[in-house]
Amino acid sequence: MRWSALALALIAWVAPMHAWAGAWTTPEGKMWTKVAWIYLDSDRLFVDSEREGLICGDGTLRLGERGPYDCQLGGGFKASSLLIESSIGIHSRFDVKVQIPIFISAQFLATGTFQQRRGLGDIRFTAQGVLLEAPVVLAASVEVKAPTGFFTQDAVGVPLGEGQWDIAFRALASYPFAKGFAWTGVEAGYRIRLANDQLGIGGLDLGDEILATYELGGRFPKARWLYLSGRYDLRYQLESKDLSQDVFVPNRPVRAVMYVTPKLIINPFARQADAINRLGIEVEVLLPVWGRGWPADPIWVLALTGLFRLFPEYSGKQRRPKVGQPPPAPAPDPDYD
Repeated sequence: MRWSALALALIAWVAPMHAWAGAWTTPEGKMWTKVAWIYLDSDRLFVDSEREGLICGDGTLRLGERGPYDCQLGGGFKASSLLIESSIGIHSRFDVKVQIPIFISAQFLATGTFQQRRGLGDIRFTAQGVLLEAPVVLAASVEVKAPTGFFTQDAVGVPLGEGQWDIAFRALASYPFAKGFAWTGVEAGYRIRLANDQLGIGGLDLGDEILATYELGGRFPKARWLYLSGRYDLRYQLESKDLSQDVFVPNRPVRAVMYVTPKLIINPFARQADAINRLGIEVEVLLPVWGRGWPADPIWVLALTGLFRLFPEYSGKQRRPKVGQPPPAPAPDPDYD
């Protein structure tokens, strides 16, 4: 059962990550699209309370340190996936977004042999609205995760989804400074994870999650096609409780992870006059610095992004953000400068 729970924890983070775009929404009438390749090759885990104190090799596992997946088998997890993400600016203060993960390959070593699967993961839908535009941009969002990915709790199987519905609520705040060439922002959220009847013995009441993000970034005045940013991500999952009425099953422990994420965004066609000026390339790496029961190895991301006009603005209130404001695309929209 521990192996199946671990596989689900791995899929939960390698599958669609929350795409940080601050409190700003996609410009009205435009569609922002991102296609990302995400890769994880992991053979270490942060020790959680369930494994704390186990004798492993010549030592004893301590809470929070990096240890092997299994002290006897070793084990590991390797995943290569595509994340297709798109958002549409419905109004000057409101957009909708979809995230579709497709696993090219997901391999999990649980019994001495790699088990592999590929296919669709869990799809997420998000709606975000701006509540305040000055002096700080404030927004709120609601995200729904649908259990569209293949699910199994078999120890020798590889799930591509978590098997249950999730609903996440977030509050976001962003602030541009340095004449708009830099920005900072914070995010706080809470994810409600509904019960999964297929997990455990009589079903599992999955622990809800506390979410937090801090980001600082900017672009260079002499090279407006180049962005750099850094981000802290915290994901803290509360204990899960087995719903069985006949057999006592101990609660599954807290799982948590904190990542430091440097990111480079290049907009090589920024000076072009046509639609190609909105194309960008993103390179980022999620470096785990603290955790409980999560992979202790980095996640690599390489993405291509673009922003395209779908329909003309109609709301009558056309926002004019400061020069350099980072919308969810690699460079400020020429229409706004």
